[in-house]
Amino acid sequence: MPDSLLQRILNGLRLAEQHNVNVMVRPEVILWPDPDRQWEPVIDQVQQHRPGLIRLGHYVPQQLQGPAIYLKCLVGRTLPEADWPAEQIPVIYLPGVSRQMLRPQKPVSPELRPLVEYLYTGTVWLQENGKEWTVLALLTNAQNGLGLRVATDHATRETLTSALPSLFLEDRSAYDRTIIDADFLYDRLLPDVVPGILSWLNEGEPYLNQLPPDKRILFAKVCRSRYGVEPVNGQMVEVARQLGEQRGNWSAVWQYYANAPRKFPAIALLLQQALPDGKPTNGTAESWPVVNKLAEDELRVQLLTLPSQPVMAAVDQLATLARDHAHRQRWVWAELGQAPLATAVQHLSQMADVATAPFPAQTLADMQAYYRQTGHRADRAMRQALASVRSLSDREAVNGIINALYRPWLENLAVKFQALLAQDATALTNPPAHAGAGDFVLFVDALRYELAVDFVERLRGAGYRVELTDGWSALPSLTPTAKPAVSPVAEAIDPNSSFEEFRPALATSGKALTTANFRTELTRQGFAYVTNTSTLPAEQQGWQEIGDIDRKGHEEGVDMVRRVDELFDQLRETLDGILARGVQQVTLVTDHGWLLLPGGLPKADLPAHLTETRWGRCAVVKEGAKTSLLQLPWRWNPSLFVAYAPGVSFFKANEVYAHGGLSLQECFVPMLRIESANAQPVKPALIRAVRWVGMRCVVETENARDGYRLDMRTKLTDASSSVVVSAELPTVRANKGNIFVDDAEEGKAVQLILLNEADQIVAKQLTTVGG
Repeated sequence: MPDSLLQRILNGLRLAEQHNVNVMVRPEVILWPDPDRQWEPVIDQVQQHRPGLIRLGHYVPQQLQGPAIYLKCLVGRTLPEADWPAEQIPVIYLPGVSRQMLRPQKPVSPELRPLVEYLYTGTVWLQENGKEWTVLALLTNAQNGLGLRVATDHATRETLTSALPSLFLEDRSAYDRTIIDADFLYDRLLPDVVPGILSWLNEGEPYLNQLPPDKRILFAKVCRSRYGVEPVNGQMVEVARQLGEQRGNWSAVWQYYANAPRKFPAIALLLQQALPDGKPTNGTAESWPVVNKLAEDELRVQLLTLPSQPVMAAVDQLATLARDHAHRQRWVWAELGQAPLATAVQHLSQMADVATAPFPAQTLADMQAYYRQTGHRADRAMRQALASVRSLSDREAVNGIINALYRPWLENLAVKFQALLAQDATALTNPPAHAGAGDFVLFVDALRYELAVDFVERLRGAGYRVELTDGWSALPSLTPTAKPAVSPVAEAIDPNSSFEEFRPALATSGKALTTANFRTELTRQGFAYVTNTSTLPAEQQGWQEIGDIDRKGHEEGVDMVRRVDELFDQLRETLDGILARGVQQVTLVTDHGWLLLPGGLPKADLPAHLTETRWGRCAVVKEGAKTSLLQLPWRWNPSLFVAYAPGVSFFKANEVYAHGGLSLQECFVPMLRIESANAQPVKPALIRAVRWVGMRCVVETENARDGYRLDMRTKLTDASSSVVVSAELPTVRANKGNIFVDDAEEGKAVQLILLNEADQIVAKQLTTVGG
């Protein structure tokens, strides 16, 4: 047993039993007086370890508790419940009774008179100085207590009894280097006081009302003694001011808030009210939303002036603004979405650095290397800048800079690219197909190169092995033409196909490559068309399609940039499912990229009567019609030519999203080969059965290794949305596991998830908390 307060009490009671048998008779009982009832909260625990401990009080025989006459019957062993060993001397615990109250020299209350004789036939457990044992005395006594250092101020003494249950079983070694004072005890009694203060600021009186009465009293006491505030609704703005100023103990409270500001949405308004003029007095600018708003307003004004400045002056100014506002990205207001321009200006500066620098354009290989190493960063930074802002005023500021600095680079890059293709377009008009590499091909529609780079960084950070290569989209860069070129069907296409909405035909049947015919041909090539990884055949190569970037681009325009994280989550989930079913390598391919320009791409004129078919960036010109547009052979029949819009123009006005033309953004496409660092060919792990017993979920799995973990989330790919109570996720043993969920989550729809050793999702099932 630990060297604890409990152990010291048991030791003390044993010492009280000792007597010199030559001169003394054995004590009949041991009296334990406790005038202040300090030991009452833990007496049940002492009774469990000390047979024969009986208690003065109301009659509760199950606890060996009753009035004096009942206790005398127990001591005399005239009742069946007096069943402790004969050699054990009974102990009478006397709550609210001092030794002096039993002395016959003073009037003794009637209820205590039957016990007076035990002063003579028994012994009393007291300190060496004759005083009753208190919690403080047993903690500090060097000989018979724990010998700990305890503060003697009023607040510590007042709190000791309340804290006794949390201290009672602790080994003394836990306190060797600690001075036990009021603050130490507060932490034991109310370990969540910091989130409690924030919850009160966020919720107000309802938070206090849900606290048990003793906790509410203690909460108020801690607020007063440690933080100097009174937790009443009329003081909330003043408390918020102290939170924002971060002085003394408030610094730790602010750090807690800064780590999770979304959990306390109402605090931002209180901080706004606490400093309405935006003039902090002690250098804590980060605390105040008004300071952040003023900085955003000032930055917006400065950004709006940049498009009218000379290019390099604007680039220099952007760099200065990015540097001046970089620190605000670490403020809570950035996490709460209230500093969009502080984020956007960082991306705009990166975009400007690339877009205003010269690039090589002597050969197609030069441009390919440039875009691979440097050029794509401008596209990525532009996209991220757009994704950072939502309001019309912020968009106006960002769009102005994009059109001033990015658009000329985009146009110039496309013009140089098209000039090289006019000389020799062989690399694009007849590129080698990527068809069917690896065990499994995952087709992602419109995965632009810069998006792929972003996704690769995330995969590698999660432990995947990824090889990124690149190539050219088939021309024109439209799905009907380009998708077959990266599929196992490529070799089966008729090289003399006729135009039908840029869709080729199959060589064997002459049928157009519609969706149905594409899937049929996949099967002929030995690939299963997979709609869900749970249907993946064990011994067959697979082809799966995912992603709707292209559809979102056409439907939502610039707003599609906010869909990227959603796409990456979907991709990651799909990859995890494929690799978990034993696939060793996934080859990820795409058909084309795209152009995106807020405010709209420039319009190119091509009268409809001159064309057989006209899409946004390309067209088929009628035979004999004259046009100055660049025309290149079609990928699936070099005798047929496609005309292309010049630069980054579009054959319609006011279009912001487009593909099908000739630009590096549309035609330079990625290919990824992906392996999990822990991928092994195994039978797929499954969730076989789910059963709720109260707030405990009993899970049965199949083919799950011991050590696989279970989680339950409100958002499938967001680990922070877990509703599991335990700090560590429960593990699977012998294909069984249990998850405990807090009562507050009852009735919520959640995803039950099975995770492998690499924290990849290998199985999932929708369930409702509580059943």
